[in-house]
Amino acid sequence: MHGVWAGIIDQILALEGRHASRAQWRAAAEFEEVVRSRRDLNLVVDGMGVDDLTEAEAVAWFQRSRLTAHYGFEANLHALVFFDAAGRATKVLR
Repeated sequence: MHGVWAGIIDQILALEGRHASRAQWRAAAEFEEVVRSRRDLNLVVDGMGVDDLTEAEAVAWFQRSRLTAHYGFEANLHALVFFDAAGRATKVLR
């Protein structure tokens, strides 16, 4: 299982590193859930089990991003991705 996780984590890091587009994130993930409200954001962040500091960071990025989406990958790995007006990932919380 460790090898599976490492490969998926490498894929997520590669998407993050190249500020991948939403289409690229969608193609790589098993599912995409668009985060439309602070309530939705709180549900995703709580489900990901992030700490309070990261939760505050998520709120700040949500407020300044054009689009926020939650992506699920194999092995129960998740990424919360914040996109700019050009549709490129500007911040990723995993």
